[in-house]
Amino acid sequence: MVATSVVSLPPRAERHRAVPARLLWIELRRNVMPWLLPIIAVVFWLDSYRTTLGQMSLWSSQTAITIGQGHPLIDFGPFVTGAAAWMGSRDGRRGTTDLVSVTARSRWAGQLVTWLATTAWALAGYVVLVGALYAVIAGRVSWGGPPWWPVIAMGAGILLFSTVGYVAGAVFPGRFVAPVAAFGAFVLLVMSSHAGFSDRVGAWSILPNSGQGGVGFGSGIFYPFLADLSLARLMALVGLSTAALGVLGLRSSVGGLRRALLAASVTLAGLAVAGTGIGLLGTARVEAHGVVIPLLDGGASDRAISYTPVCSAGALPVCLHPAYRSYLPGVAADLDPVLSEVDGLPGAPRRVAQVAASYGGPSQSATVNVTASLPAFDLSLGNLDFRPAEIAGLEDQLRFLFLHAFVGAGLRGGTPAQQSVLAALLSRVGVPFARQPGLLAPSSSVTIGGNGGLPGPPQKGSPIYAAAERFASQPIAAQRAWLTSHLTALRSGDLTLDQLP
Repeated sequence: MVATSVVSLPPRAERHRAVPARLLWIELRRNVMPWLLPIIAVVFWLDSYRTTLGQMSLWSSQTAITIGQGHPLIDFGPFVTGAAAWMGSRDGRRGTTDLVSVTARSRWAGQLVTWLATTAWALAGYVVLVGALYAVIAGRVSWGGPPWWPVIAMGAGILLFSTVGYVAGAVFPGRFVAPVAAFGAFVLLVMSSHAGFSDRVGAWSILPNSGQGGVGFGSGIFYPFLADLSLARLMALVGLSTAALGVLGLRSSVGGLRRALLAASVTLAGLAVAGTGIGLLGTARVEAHGVVIPLLDGGASDRAISYTPVCSAGALPVCLHPAYRSYLPGVAADLDPVLSEVDGLPGAPRRVAQVAASYGGPSQSATVNVTASLPAFDLSLGNLDFRPAEIAGLEDQLRFLFLHAFVGAGLRGGTPAQQSVLAALLSRVGVPFARQPGLLAPSSSVTIGGNGGLPGPPQKGSPIYAAAERFASQPIAAQRAWLTSHLTALRSGDLTLDQLP
């Protein structure tokens, strides 16, 4: 009698669950995306990493440009789209579409497994690189925490590029679909980056690299990082990705009613979520503390972060946010000459207080509040560069901001008389005419506090320049006497160049 062995098979349900896991593992191992991650890492280091660490050691400064303007998405987007398109076109390129269509599992299910493996590799690389970047930033700063919602929204952007690339490859299989899809993603990202600055909360704000990431230079310091814009983007991007997968299912479910209904339901659900997100983006508005969407705000934009300022010693204290503690001695020393210069004049400030930078306005600005019981100089440091290599220029900018506010010059540069007095006073406090670029230029396009710092080249020989030299040549006593009598008229803009001594 011959002994026979009986092979016991696992229950059908267990076999049913094991097959997708095995397919996913195979797709993860055979995917092209891991081979591109080292290249993406190099691009990320050259762009996002170096751009971030070139800013001030504050969470807001470190993330306002890189995360706020979606640099990681730009670094990942074209590569992810191209890799996904290559994987999506695999069966079509190899002529195996009919072969895989007759398997026990639906064609759509097999495609979803391949798409999932490609997207998983892309998101894993994104999490590792951005996580390493945040770890480096955390070791450099001592106040507050990082913005997470913009990072999550960018992850949804990578999800969308992976999905669109895969669907494009599946619908248009061929050798050239991957480079064409990658180039298309690159063009779209470039257009979004440029258009987002002019169309701040319009259609281009869907992509997280549109120039409006909700991260300002006061975010996380004076007021919370607002999540409104990121939440709406997350809804729009995830919804569009879901709808694209549903369209792929509709195309792959010909002849199967149940699968077609499921794919249609997925498509409609994705469109509904995307439409809701896009509709919310349409209600966004730029406010002082960031981009606000009324239905998502919940009053967060009105909540200020409480803190106890750190102040310098002396009769005229300089008070800064504790995040700027290490910069306090330098700021106080830079402002000391101008505080002494205007001491005793009408409305001279008796204290200096740092205020929040406006998200939708100048990144650095200054005002002198002469109507308060204790006249104050309210200073917004914004993105002034406190790095050691830039300290010399910072000294001039701080003194410029103070005197610019003291003479009453507005965001457009002030009247010719205000510009002349401002230039003369700056020359008295260690900023000679040669180091006052654009200060004397009577340009209506001059804005104080823009990304370029002090505007334009000076125009030596102009009436403003001549009046400034004439005023600076007066004895100190004569200058102070004239300012005491005419400072109010100067601030109101009523004086002309001919009325300067």
